[in-house]
Amino acid sequence: MGFFSPSGSELDKHGNLSLYTSTGHAVWSTNSSFSLGPLDSIAANLREDGNFIISRSVDDYSWQSFDYPTDTLLPNAYLEYDNDRGIKRVLKSWLATSNPSTGNFSAEVTTVSVDLAEVQLLQNDGFTESKFCINRFHETIDYVYDFEFHFIIYADIYSYVLFSYGNSYNLARYVLDVSGKLKLLGWSNEWVTVNMDHKKCDFLGHNEDTGVNGKHSGRKNATWVVVEVVIGLTTVIVAIAILLIRLWKRGTTTSSKVMGGDTLKQYNYRDLRKATRNFTIKLGNGGFSTVYKGEFPDSTFVAVKELRGHFQEEKQLRAELNTVGLIQHKNLVRLLGFCLQGSQRFIIYDYMPNGSLESHLFQSDSNVLDWRTRYNIILATAKGLAYLHEHCRDCIIHCDIKPENILLDAEFNPQVADFGLAKLLGRDFSRVLTTMRGTRGYLAPEWFSGVPVTAKVDVYSYGQVLLEIISGRRNMDLVNDDLASYFPAIVFNALNNGEDVLPLVDSKLQGKFSAEEVNRACKVGCWCIQDDENDRPTMKEVVQALEGNLDVDIPPIPQFFLSLAEPSVQKGDLKESKDYSTSSTLPSSFSFQAPVHAVQDEP
Repeated sequence: MGFFSPSGSELDKHGNLSLYTSTGHAVWSTNSSFSLGPLDSIAANLREDGNFIISRSVDDYSWQSFDYPTDTLLPNAYLEYDNDRGIKRVLKSWLATSNPSTGNFSAEVTTVSVDLAEVQLLQNDGFTESKFCINRFHETIDYVYDFEFHFIIYADIYSYVLFSYGNSYNLARYVLDVSGKLKLLGWSNEWVTVNMDHKKCDFLGHNEDTGVNGKHSGRKNATWVVVEVVIGLTTVIVAIAILLIRLWKRGTTTSSKVMGGDTLKQYNYRDLRKATRNFTIKLGNGGFSTVYKGEFPDSTFVAVKELRGHFQEEKQLRAELNTVGLIQHKNLVRLLGFCLQGSQRFIIYDYMPNGSLESHLFQSDSNVLDWRTRYNIILATAKGLAYLHEHCRDCIIHCDIKPENILLDAEFNPQVADFGLAKLLGRDFSRVLTTMRGTRGYLAPEWFSGVPVTAKVDVYSYGQVLLEIISGRRNMDLVNDDLASYFPAIVFNALNNGEDVLPLVDSKLQGKFSAEEVNRACKVGCWCIQDDENDRPTMKEVVQALEGNLDVDIPPIPQFFLSLAEPSVQKGDLKESKDYSTSSTLPSSFSFQAPVHAVQDEP
């Protein structure tokens, strides 16, 4: 067991581990305990990653050594600061190389501003040896030696940094030595040593050059040593960072405004397991996540989203905390908090008692949504997307608008959910280059061309959803690949032939709807799914049109539909539209174009 003999230790039935001297005197205890059922058992395990845990199951533990990092940070271990719970996990040096008592140096973090953390290397009298600053950001940074740091900064409530090592065949660890130097030791037995000057806060988290000088000792050639020093110094500095997860108070009009009383909360895994009855009430399931219903002791119902798949779960967590975690809008689902438990990741949302829009539109045993409710969903969803695109600090592109991701509260008001695929687009850019994402049937044509995309991909997806709300069926319900049964094509054909679109409305409504609203919504939906993104309106213009503040002309049939429907055109099923380039009815802003400045994004 390392520094103590198993014969001098005792693990009692309540999960408390104690160490004893040869005379039976207790010198150390975990002070942990479990409430055990009749079939529960306690075990102590030293895991392969070096984490020593006391648990009654694989995921339910009362104590782990990673919560007490001492002078060493192992891969998958973390440093933490939680002002709310009064917890601070810092690295502390040994008193001497042969004396593990607390030494003269420690590394910890303090708050500089709303989005800036100051990491300090301290002597035990509080004198600052070195310090640097980290901007708030949510990325994984890769360095030499194939190790990574995962971190997020929010508010002065919570901080978190996770050190991981990508190569499972090698070993690495960080040690704060007795002289106050932070060292990275790899399997090659080479040390990376950094001497940090007394500097002001000059480290920006988004830059890889920290401006801190150091030296690396090893047996490699000089050129490679220089490369490792330049890149590795950044790693060493970030290693002592305890990330401030500053829980942003949500804004009422923009993401940079704060709202008193609303902050993200870090939940305990055991509380989530109890609230969800051991994750038994499943609300939904996706490619990388499962959503469960939970109820806390105060009778508050929540939706608990469990993220799955190593790298993908980290990307989803960052995406969702970056987007919905920073904003508040009545038509965007409210994020309550998160849970980071070892390798497990959970996000907690408000519970939507009426489920998803998909369940009400397409399931035969569901209640029929009346037209007033449907039109409110159409308009309110557009308002939520317009807020994401135009009123947040960065433009937020959802990238996966579909009925499954539109949830309904107790009054059937819609809330856009699932931001796991969302992308942020800075206001200095008009496009972002990223990998294709979304769901078949709702993907804009530009996704397939590999070009940088804009918020207009959400407009296209929204247009498809709008038409599905009108028809009450999937647009992709193709019969023998016949385009004539494709609902958007039917609507285009009716509008361009001057035919009435009212017979196309969901028959379950039994004719109880507003003819004026149906005609307006059909036109707006068809403009939203135009081939050329420049022909699509913005979501702000969609809202104005749906509210009756903009006149909307007959939309042309997209060339994509015409190219697929040549046999149908001959039968008169689809009619090629006239030239609308000189239309004076449709606002010119529906063909909005902006200067293109593309920003490269990671796959």
